[in-house]
Amino acid sequence: MLTHEEIESLPRDPEAAFVKLVDLVEIKYKEWGDDRSWYAQEDYAQAILAFLDLNPLISNDFEKYVSISISEVNRWWDEFHADVKRCRNRILFRHRSSGISYAPGYIELGTERKAEIHDLLVKIRKCINALDIHENMRERLFSCLNNLAREVDRFRTNVESYGEMMVEVASYTGEVAEKLGPVATLMKAFGFSLAAQREENKTKALPKPKKVPQLAPPKTQDLDDEIPF
Repeated sequence: MLTHEEIESLPRDPEAAFVKLVDLVEIKYKEWGDDRSWYAQEDYAQAILAFLDLNPLISNDFEKYVSISISEVNRWWDEFHADVKRCRNRILFRHRSSGISYAPGYIELGTERKAEIHDLLVKIRKCINALDIHENMRERLFSCLNNLAREVDRFRTNVESYGEMMVEVASYTGEVAEKLGPVATLMKAFGFSLAAQREENKTKALPKPKKVPQLAPPKTQDLDDEIPF
């Protein structure tokens, strides 16, 4: 299980944090040695899935792993473990490439995407206003939400503001956490919207295929030149 110090040591950027998290849980998993069992795999998976639950913009590929059939544990683990490593490597390779994407902590939002996200922000604000919670909690939530709204209006949105809002929402437990359920659901929709925009930006940034030069058709000779009589 991850310690509080290890969690606090993760970078603020979600993608950088995911890479470091995978490295941490890989070390812990290997420490089990030959005694690796479902308990070791579950500890590994719970850390990864909890992080992705708060940061869905990292990847949408892990929703299928939320539920598991006991009869397919081994297959589930093999596929999950492979997808985690693939996602980690994809992030590293994308950051290494130049001129294809913006810095990992920023996303350029399109006009329609901004409108969609602003609608979500309005709904989140209404939910927080209606919550029966202590005013100090409400102020902290609004502070994070206001920072997020300001980032959305910028030319490039810093996704750390999204992570800070998600961490604030997830920091409450018990009855307060239940009350915050609708806010958490809207924030996840916000994250999926950011993820969709990131994928669109990657597609737009890909270089256009080069045009293949067309060969000129062969010249046709006059048939009279080929006939000897």
